[in-house]
Amino acid sequence: MPGQALLLNRSPALADLTTEAFDRLHAHPATGAHHHSALYALQRVVADLGHCQAPVRPGRNHAPVIEGADPAWTASVERWHATSTLTPKVRAVIRTLMAKAGRWLAADHPGITEPGQWTRVTCAAWVAAVDRMAVGDYVQRRDALVGRAGTPIAPRTKAHILMATRTFFRDCQEWEWIPRRFDPARALAVPRSVAALIGTDPRVIADDVWAKLLWAGLNLAATDLPGTSAGSYYPWN
Repeated sequence: MPGQALLLNRSPALADLTTEAFDRLHAHPATGAHHHSALYALQRVVADLGHCQAPVRPGRNHAPVIEGADPAWTASVERWHATSTLTPKVRAVIRTLMAKAGRWLAADHPGITEPGQWTRVTCAAWVAAVDRMAVGDYVQRRDALVGRAGTPIAPRTKAHILMATRTFFRDCQEWEWIPRRFDPARALAVPRSVAALIGTDPRVIADDVWAKLLWAGLNLAATDLPGTSAGSYYPWN
C-alpha cells in the first residue's frame, strides 16, 4: 500500500504525503475499503516524521457522518445514539439501520422527516420495503458490495432491521420524544412469512455417529441412568 499511495499522490517523497493528500487518498476510487487500515498505519508513520497530522483512530466513536437522509431524521438518530445505554456495538448497528430508514424516507416518503411523523401506515410501508429489500438498497457506500448488490437480503437480516426499528421507536416513545401513535411491537413485527424462513441450520450426521445414536435409543434403559431416591435423571453434563 505505501507504494500505491505514493503513485496515487504522484510523488515519490514522503514529505508530500500531507494531511490533505491522505484525505484525497481515502476518497480515491482506487482505494478500496480493505486499504483504509493500511492508509491509517502509513499516516501514523508519516505523522511521526512531521509531514502530516496524526490520523483519527477508526472505531465506534468515529462513525461516518450519515448522508442521504433528512437532517431532522439524522439529528433524531444521533440523539438516540447519544442517549441509549445499549452496548456501543449494538448502538452502532441500530444507528446504521436507522440511517438506512432515513434514506428510504428521503427516497419514497420525503414528507416524513422526523420519527414523530410515523404512523401505523408508515410502519406498514417500512415493513413491506424491508421484506423486498436487496443488498445495496439505501446504503451509504457500495464499494464493498461487489458481486452481491441486488441480491435479496436474508430473512434474518430483515428481522434484525425490524428489531432495530422497534428498539428505536420504543425508546423514542418511552423517553417522551414523540407521541405514542402506534405500538412498535405490533406495527413493526416480523411478518410470519419472514419468520417462517428463519430456523436452525441442520447439519449432516456421519453414518457412524448416527448408528451409535440409534443403538443408544433402542437399548437405553432406566438402569443405565444415574438416579437418586426421587428417581432416575438424564446426565446432561
